[in-house]
Amino acid sequence: MEEARVIEFSDENQIDLELCFAGISQCAPLHSYGPAVRPNYLIHIVLSGKGIFRQNASSYTLEAGQGFLIEPDQVTFYQADQEDPWEYGWVGFRGNRASSLLQALDLGSEHPVFSCKNTEKLKDLILAMMGIQGSHLSARLHRTAILTEFFSILASELHVDSSKNELSRSEYVKQAIIYIQGNYDRPIRVSDIAAHIGIDRTYLYMLFVDHLDTTPKEYLKLYRLTRARELLKVTNLPISSIAESCGYSDPLVFSKAFRQVYQITPSNWRKTRSQEITKKAKEEKQS
Repeated sequence: MEEARVIEFSDENQIDLELCFAGISQCAPLHSYGPAVRPNYLIHIVLSGKGIFRQNASSYTLEAGQGFLIEPDQVTFYQADQEDPWEYGWVGFRGNRASSLLQALDLGSEHPVFSCKNTEKLKDLILAMMGIQGSHLSARLHRTAILTEFFSILASELHVDSSKNELSRSEYVKQAIIYIQGNYDRPIRVSDIAAHIGIDRTYLYMLFVDHLDTTPKEYLKLYRLTRARELLKVTNLPISSIAESCGYSDPLVFSKAFRQVYQITPSNWRKTRSQEITKKAKEEKQS
């Protein structure tokens, strides 16, 4: 949900550079858009608050004084922060000169995120564009003139964030696994894993399904139970101690999870394993 004011100018003919639409939005917590593609170029300026922007395999956490570019036909997703949702202004544009203009600013799919200090001036220009309505030539030229001024502000102050401020998709999964392996003995949850690597829980879920064909919750459970089997095999620790060592505060919950996966209780698994070892030792002694 968001409170948005938008003026659309979709009836204009193709020229060197033209404004398609402009708007200002104060977003509700966790308000999101996408994954989706746009037919035009789109620049967002974060005026206050925070949020995330994702494009392809990259994810960025943005705040006031930053912005991002969306190119035509690129799949993107962006979402307001839960605690401090962002307000942003945006302009959509097209034209024969749009691509070369963005190239001159060093903005593109490789570097879609930038910083710009004078956000109040940019907001004023967006509001000015929104205030000029009509499709007659003078209105179109006036909007284009303000859009050109908008780009002149960007050109004078823009700093392109050429290094990604977060990890690639596969690196996120790798970091999540490392965190699980180092903390499985604690009562961690999927939300803790996501918070540790700096992404939201839903995105972490998508990454695990895409890369490992399983969910973060299932992976965590299987890793804990695998470690539990090792402890059952090489130690004489009580079941309750093994449960606690693998992140289960309740031995009954641990036993239930173990049985669901291996179709046998932890105590019976240990007993069966012990009998197999004894039998093998006897056979080796007799041979």
